[in-house]
Amino acid sequence: MMAIIDTLKLSRALHAKGGFSQEAADATAEALNAALGEDVATKADIDGLSITMKAGIDRLEAKLDASVDRLESKLTVVFWAVGINAAATVAMLIKHW
Repeated sequence: MMAIIDTLKLSRALHAKGGFSQEAADATAEALNAALGEDVATKADIDGLSITMKAGIDRLEAKLDASVDRLESKLTVVFWAVGINAAATVAMLIKHW
């Protein structure tokens, strides 16, 4: 989408407040419109980018949540294994005392 620059308003401001001749003001406004028109982000461009970025962040959050859940499950298994191993070791030490 192309940004729309109000060339008439700009031309009038350049002429009235900037001391430009009417011809120079018109030419400057048209030149700025041509130069910046395609490279200036519009509100719609920014809104679209915002939606795209939010969707990407949501996907990353979902992946991170899934990774954390898997890690928690693995840690639970490790903690149980360590606990059972510690209990078995204590039981063997008591038996051999």
